[in-house]
This record gives sequence, C-alpha cells and structure tokens, in this order.
Amino acid sequence: MTNFDIITIVVLLIFTTISFFKGGIGSILSLAKWYGAGVLSVMFYPEAKQVTEEALGSSIISSGVAIFGLYIVALIVLWLITKVILLALSAVVGGVTDRFAGLIIGFTIGLIIISSAHYTIRATNNNNDPDWLQEGKTFELTKFGADNLGKVFSGDFSKMIDDFGFKTSEKIKNEISKDELSEAKNVTDGLSDPAEKDLNIEKVRKALEELKAEGLSKEKAKEALQKMINDEPNKFRSFDEEIKVDYEPLPE
Repeated sequence: MTNFDIITIVVLLIFTTISFFKGGIGSILSLAKWYGAGVLSVMFYPEAKQVTEEALGSSIISSGVAIFGLYIVALIVLWLITKVILLALSAVVGGVTDRFAGLIIGFTIGLIIISSAHYTIRATNNNNDPDWLQEGKTFELTKFGADNLGKVFSGDFSKMIDDFGFKTSEKIKNEISKDELSEAKNVTDGLSDPAEKDLNIEKVRKALEELKAEGLSKEKAKEALQKMINDEPNKFRSFDEEIKVDYEPLPE
C-alpha cells in the first residue's frame, strides 16, 4: 500500500463519516450554505463596497472588508436558514434513508477531492500517471475519478461553466476593475475640453499620481487611465503620446 492509498482511504473515511452523521439532507444543505455564501458575496459586493468605502476610504482595505464581511454575514444567514429547514424536516432527518444518502454524498465528495489530487499529479507529469501512483491499491478508483474530471474540465462543458459566471475570484476581479476605472474617471473627468485634444502631459502625470494616492499601483493606474483614453478618444491624444512624450516615470 502506497502513501497515496493511505491518504485516499483517510479522506474517504473522513468525508463519509461526517456526511453519515449529517445525513443526506444535512450534507446537501451544508454544501449549499458554503457555496451560496460565496455567490451572495459576489452578487452584493458592489453595494457593500460603496458602504465600506465611505467608512474606510482606502480602496484596498474597503474591498477586503466588503467581500469578507459579506461572506461571513451570508454564511450566518444561510446557517440559520438551514437550521430552520432541518427542524422542518426533522421527521425524515436522521432516518435510515437519510443516513444512507449521507454515506453516498460523503463518499462522492471525498472521491472528488482525491481524484482532483490524482488529476493534478497527472497534469504535472505530462498527462501521464507516474509509476508510484499506478502501483497503488486505490489507483483504479482515483483514475476513474480523474478521468471523469478531465472530461468535465475540457471542451464545451468547461465553456458552459465559464459562461455560467459563478467564478468568485473572476467576479471580484471584475468588480475591483470597475472600481479602479470609476476612480480613474473621477480623476480624469474635466482634465480637458472635448475640443482640446492636446492634453498637457503634466495633467496626465497629476492624474496618475492621484490614482496612485488612492491606493492603486502605478501599473494599475496607467491601465485605468489607458482605458479612459481608449473609451473617450475625442478627449485625448493616443495613449503613447500622453504617457511617453516627455514622460518621467512615477516613483515606485
């Protein structure tokens, strides 16, 4: 028996045991609670960001407080809701059928986790299973899971997941990007008249410095300003002209 076999057995036992005592209904509600909290955090992030920004000012700190605060609040609310649901279903929770469903769900969760590890090992080994992995007693089981994960994460199915849009990190990244552009717009609005395309380079440098003071890195500030110039070409010369002509880089 290999070390990977031992890890596989331990993971399967842990998740199967936990889900057995939770039951099928409890296990499903638990998954829904954690995932739902993430989805709600992303959905209400823009509104929460406005509130924390007014209170804290700093863009980076307010973003962190907004997303983590939202997640904790959503988790507590969903925890209370799941408690109510479990009480309402108390007649069936903990029964033989519910416990059996919990076993299946727990085993499935454990298998997904350990198969993900198998899939990762394979991916880092030129998509081949190393010899030490193939020698394991649980190899066929985790290989089955890894093969199916490979199908899930490839082709149209993967695209469908991407299009569905519940990728929390990407959602947050997009919202932060919107905040940066909003700050850029606040700084750059009114810097030049629509008819005045020869925007003074010192004004551009001033805009970058103000963006940097708001907590954006120099590169993020330049990206935000470039986006503003691209969006409103009638107000500015080309980005190269605005940034590179007699431009003295900002201090790091």
